[in-house]
Amino acid sequence: MGLLKKFIRFFIIGVLLFAGAVIVYLSTAFYYDDVAALQKRNPGKTAFMTHRESSGNSRGSRTGRSSRCTCRSRGSPPMPRRPS
Repeated sequence: MGLLKKFIRFFIIGVLLFAGAVIVYLSTAFYYDDVAALQKRNPGKTAFMTHRESSGNSRGSRTGRSSRCTCRSRGSPPMPRRPS
């Protein structure tokens, strides 16, 4: 009888640890942003960009932003490179 109790206790602890690991793994999906949408569309203006634009407009300077594609070789050195 003692061996069966130990087995049941070990099994319950294992199930609880596995369930805890699954909950932690699934909770990371809600914590991190989904960056897959950035492949299809560029992000909009941030609050800081809007603030700089409004402060520039109040001073009378021309503000604008442009998007350009650049070569990977001109990017930041720590930028991850995907194999072609």
